[in-house]
Amino acid sequence: MSGLDNLTSKIIKDAQARALEITDAADAQAKAIVAEAEAEAAKEKDRILADADTEAAHAAEQITLGKTLAIRDENLEAKQQMLDKVFTAVMDSLNAMDQAAFEKFLIAHLTALDPDGEELILPERFSIGIDKINAALKEAGKKGNLVMSAEKRAISGGFILCKNGIEQNNTFESLVNFHRYDLESDVLKMLY
Repeated sequence: MSGLDNLTSKIIKDAQARALEITDAADAQAKAIVAEAEAEAAKEKDRILADADTEAAHAAEQITLGKTLAIRDENLEAKQQMLDKVFTAVMDSLNAMDQAAFEKFLIAHLTALDPDGEELILPERFSIGIDKINAALKEAGKKGNLVMSAEKRAISGGFILCKNGIEQNNTFESLVNFHRYDLESDVLKMLY
């Protein structure tokens, strides 16, 4: 039986060696799979962290931009309020003009316009003789043929010229509003 025992022993040794080879191969394969999975997980972690950094940077940029825009809007609002106050003060000053200052304004403005045969409509609070106005216009080399309108209007200051039903509004409010856009940048330069 020793031959059979030798054969059995050899088969068992071969089986054990084969089992050891299979186990070693399986271990090596498992280690390779684990290493590959760890490498893949590390890559995925790095990608997720990079994406998170990008998103965080973008979020920070958006917050900064939002704050910058909010500050700019507040500055613009403050400047607009300041401009409104300045132009309101200008209107108040013009509307508080006395008779003598109004006459100077009226004659200077009419001289620049060089009206021809229009009717002049004045604010109710001022009464200036049309002969005085026409004489000042003629002295300035203009035609000086204005007619005083019988109509009085409740305008706070300035005047209206009317010819053939068409009115040219030269009230202080109209003149300030007309020139406001052009003047705003100069006023802001003086204020700031």
